Amino acid sequence: MEKINYKYTPDDFIKDIVSLYDTAKSIQINKQTENIDALSRGRNHSISSKVEDLFAYFLMVNLKQYLKKDTLFFIDQKIIFTNDKTYFYPDIAIVCENQIVSMFDLKTDLGYKRSTIISDLYNKQNFVNEIKNKQIKITDGQDKTKVYYYKISNNIKYETVVLSDLNISKNDLQIIKNNSVNENSSNIYFLSSNEHLNFYNKKNNKEIKIYYNEFDNIMQSILISFNKKEW
Repeated sequence: MEKINYKYTPDDFIKDIVSLYDTAKSIQINKQTENIDALSRGRNHSISSKVEDLFAYFLMVNLKQYLKKDTLFFIDQKIIFTNDKTYFYPDIAIVCENQIVSMFDLKTDLGYKRSTIISDLYNKQNFVNEIKNKQIKITDGQDKTKVYYYKISNNIKYETVVLSDLNISKNDLQIIKNNSVNENSSNIYFLSSNEHLNFYNKKNNKEIKIYYNEFDNIMQSILISFNKKEW
């Protein structure tokens, strides 16, 4: 297994996720002209889209030393099958030489998905088997005049990344790990534990446990899918 030389480290990534959570707790007004002490927010702003951006950036920075220059990272992009016009939205889709070779869905934690995640993984595996070698179309999210046509690689992977393995019982977590698909096309990765990233507070003297091996496994999985791709 090749050792990954991280330019943007897992520690920095987790630190930046914690910062996103911290910012999400505050009231956010761009053109603030009045004192906002009278405003009080209950639930946090959603950080899901920002997590997608950050994870795509993490992959781009750390993979560019290994991948071809034309590699693109599409974030929350509508992917349309040209044969029947059906579509789906992976959180991250990685494209190189006109093929989608790797995709990810991101979750902050399993939370309410704890009861369905195993079936979700198996469904994702079946989906991967169905879409191999299919032709797809992507319309640029910023410039609608730009349309891209790609093929889905025969070695496509569609994996799940979970930021924290908390907000779920240890028993449920172990069941999920024991029963998750292990066919190398729809794996699930947990990035941290011990203290939920949403509630991290240095004053608690409870450190976040980072699963460095899971970061390595994600990177290796992508590199393997690229190496298997028909160049």
